[in-house]
Amino acid sequence: MPRYRLSTAETFGPAAEAQQIPVETITLPAAAGRPTGKKFGRVVDDILQHAESIEETDTLAAIWGRRHGATEAERDAAAVAARAALLHPALQMPPGAMRYRELPVMVRLRDGTLVEGRVDCAWTDGTSWTVVEYKTGRRENRHPAQVQLYALALGRATGLPVRGLLLEV
Repeated sequence: MPRYRLSTAETFGPAAEAQQIPVETITLPAAAGRPTGKKFGRVVDDILQHAESIEETDTLAAIWGRRHGATEAERDAAAVAARAALLHPALQMPPGAMRYRELPVMVRLRDGTLVEGRVDCAWTDGTSWTVVEYKTGRRENRHPAQVQLYALALGRATGLPVRGLLLEV
């Protein structure tokens, strides 16, 4: 009987069967001196997970900033970053597409490893999927493995082609 191990997509390295999935990395400009760190990233992520429109970003920044203990500067910068992401053309869904946020996924790799995670944002028009992962930290040579694993899970589950977007906010 094969042995299985569970891994999260955030920590799992590149998987051979996912490497053919295309991932586009888009880096939005960040204001000089903008806050960084996990707390700032969580506030931005929560705004992006809950915003139905650009008009809600300031209110959501206040709510999520308070919940995460963010400073006023962190809240303001998070609202600016979230607005820039929401306005980017790459995040514009086709008419009639269904959007999913914080979508739990799991995929078994050929070596038996189960990889699980939560997709920040995904949408489908019924013919294909787009998988989006938001990152607030800037890293040289960021690897798209996390997005590819999420896309692999959705592609296998639905049989539809998948593309990935890594949006550095």
